[in-house]
Amino acid sequence: MIDIDLSLIDWATPWGASLLLVPLLFGGLRHRQRHRLRAWADPHLHPWSVITTGQPHSARFWLEILAWGLLAIAAAGPRITAPDPDRPARPQHPLTLMAVVDLSASMAAHDITPNRLARAQLELHDLAKRLRGERLGIIVYGGRAGMLLTPTHDPNLIQLAITRIGHDLIEASGTNTAEALRLAAQHLAAEQHRAILLVSDIETEAPPAAKDAIPLFVLATASGNGAPVPLADGGMAMHHGAPVISRPQSTPWQRLSEQSGGRFSLVHDGDADWRTLYDDGIARVPGRPTAPPTARIWQTLHTVPLALALGLFLLARLPLRATRTRALAPIIIALSLIQPAPSEAAPAHEGPWAEQMRAGAAAWKLHDYGGAMHAFGWATLVADDGKERTDALYNLGNAHFALGHWQAAQEAWTAVLAARPDARARRNLIEVERQQRKQRRDRPMESDLRGRGGGLATGEVDVDYDRKRPIDEFAPSPKNPLNEHAGKTHGARLASGLGAIPPFVPDPRHLPSGLKKLDGVSDRPRAMLRKQLQQDTPPDAKPAPLAPW
Repeated sequence: MIDIDLSLIDWATPWGASLLLVPLLFGGLRHRQRHRLRAWADPHLHPWSVITTGQPHSARFWLEILAWGLLAIAAAGPRITAPDPDRPARPQHPLTLMAVVDLSASMAAHDITPNRLARAQLELHDLAKRLRGERLGIIVYGGRAGMLLTPTHDPNLIQLAITRIGHDLIEASGTNTAEALRLAAQHLAAEQHRAILLVSDIETEAPPAAKDAIPLFVLATASGNGAPVPLADGGMAMHHGAPVISRPQSTPWQRLSEQSGGRFSLVHDGDADWRTLYDDGIARVPGRPTAPPTARIWQTLHTVPLALALGLFLLARLPLRATRTRALAPIIIALSLIQPAPSEAAPAHEGPWAEQMRAGAAAWKLHDYGGAMHAFGWATLVADDGKERTDALYNLGNAHFALGHWQAAQEAWTAVLAARPDARARRNLIEVERQQRKQRRDRPMESDLRGRGGGLATGEVDVDYDRKRPIDEFAPSPKNPLNEHAGKTHGARLASGLGAIPPFVPDPRHLPSGLKKLDGVSDRPRAMLRKQLQQDTPPDAKPAPLAPW
């Protein structure tokens, strides 16, 4: 027996109850027709000329009225809320988690794809999707440390803060991990349920373990072989005349994390690192107990009145002599009331690589090249084999090219050619090298002000997808020599004979003044963010001598 609280019933389409007007309309038409027939024949002929079946006193009449009422109820869409079997209640985990992100120069090393810092951002995006009620804060550090995001539940603020992470946020060079961990502990001092997540290449020595330490979880964004440290000026970090090779110090940091009650993991291409750090680590740290929210769905109830209406119509309309046929009506009603068991959904054959590639292609079509870069970057991390990774790298290079990241696009396509022969990637490399030469020549009049252009080969995601060639605003017009470039008009004569057009020579004295005015009116959010981060450092603190990387 179905136990339903009638007070919880909701109606999806209440206008469906207007079906009750249909039998009234039919009754009015039948009464009008009977009245006309009575006027046509004499009263003593009515028993032979007027059909008297379905009169108000007959059983058939009441069966049809009841059937129409049930049909109107079914059309009104009765429903109640019920727990969703496909989305069971997910317990919340109220905890304050402080992510400490390394921004030192060594995080620009390319021993992992695309580089250590970019990989750290991708990993944090993945973490943000796994949170189950935790508040996440972000501290960034180099030679000094600063609070980038105070702990919050807001997923939009978390995603925005992750995208703002960059080497330029901390001006002090070096890797002062100890100061960053102290700052995280200070902000978590008032929290009862807390944990720290360190995202770093951990090339420095681990500090000694403290008593009553906060659980420390370490994600090492570096490979065991290490890599040279690129500098901002294009060179490499040198020490005693030899290139510096940045390698993770895994053993002491693993020991420190285990002593504090946390866990340690090297970065992985799949999700094994977060299974270790979050599923088996952070999610198991005791948090404030709360009742989990219950996911509910609408459960429709229209099948019961619809089946009963069908059975009543059969009983009312079948011939009275068809006893065997009439006996089938209850059987039909019973079969209609049987609810089929919900079939289990077939497992999807597409893995995370295909999902990220589809997401990147969709972002590309919307001209969201930043979103495409993020999706294709993830696809390179979750690829199951070399072919999938190479395909994702090719698309990642196209996204970088669309954003004007020439160096990143060149590295992606170079990696594609190292893995397989690819004519498209080779042609794209020629184009990106041409763009780099134009940039070095520093002639903005010959570059596309809209960031468009490039004659890349047609691939799975092409830079020229639904994009036109640059509009040549500065092309010379044959009808008006005044529109010609100054470099091509030396000695040119006007049609009116007014003389040569003198070349434009800027006054160098005006340049500093113009730059100063431009600097005063420009919006500099990164500079403002750097100043905010500096407020977390005590003014009397003296930084320890650190290596510049």
